[in-house]
Amino acid sequence: MKRALILLFLMFTFTSVWSKWVEGYIQTKDSVRIVGEIKLPKTDFYTGGWFIKGFDLSYLYYAVKFRGPDNKSHIYYPDELKSFSFKFKGEDHFFISETLHYKSIIKIDRQKDRFLNVIYSGALMLCRNELQLDEERIEAKIIVYEDYYLYNSQLGLTKLEVSNNYQSLNEILKQYGMSEVYLETISHKISLRNITEVLFDYDQWLINNKDNFQVVI
Repeated sequence: MKRALILLFLMFTFTSVWSKWVEGYIQTKDSVRIVGEIKLPKTDFYTGGWFIKGFDLSYLYYAVKFRGPDNKSHIYYPDELKSFSFKFKGEDHFFISETLHYKSIIKIDRQKDRFLNVIYSGALMLCRNELQLDEERIEAKIIVYEDYYLYNSQLGLTKLEVSNNYQSLNEILKQYGMSEVYLETISHKISLRNITEVLFDYDQWLINNKDNFQVVI
C-alpha cells in the first residue's frame, strides 16, 4: 500500500514530459457530467519504466487527475466519482467506481474503493481490476494479477470465479440474465480466457434471434 501511494504521488507531480493530457470527462456522484481533460501517466506504475507510445492504466484504478473547463486540475479518488472516461488514439476508455469486498482477518482490507476498467459493454458489462501482491511476502518480486467482474445496475458486481455460490462461470452469466437457450449452444464451459469473445458472440446471437425473444406483457 505504501508503494502505491508513493507512486500515485509521483504520477501527479510529474511535469508534462512524463504525462499526457487527453480529452475526457468525469461523472460526479450526483450524476453531473463535466467535460475536460484527463492526465495519463507515461511511466510504469510498478517499475517506473517509460512508455514511448502508450500509457499505463495501472494508476487509474486508484485515482485520476482531471482538468475542467476552468483549467484547474484536481485528483479524484474512487469514493468521489461515479465514473470517468477518456479517448486515447481514437479508442475510448471507461472506468466506473465500485466498492470491492474481500475476506480478510484485517478489517481495513475487507473493503476497498476502486475504479474498475470497463473492457466490454453490451447486454452484459465486463469490468477488470488490477491487483499487486504484497512484495514483502514474495521476496521483493512484483506480481500483478487481474480480477474480472460482471456488472449491472440491478445485481451490482459479481466476481467471475468458481465459488461456493457458483460452480461455473456459466451459472454467473445465467444469474445476470444470459439466455439459457444461448448457453445450451456452447458445448464447453466458459472460462476467463474466452469471456470477452463469449459476451460479443452473445450480443450477435441476440440480434439474430430478437424476433424469438419478444417480451409478452
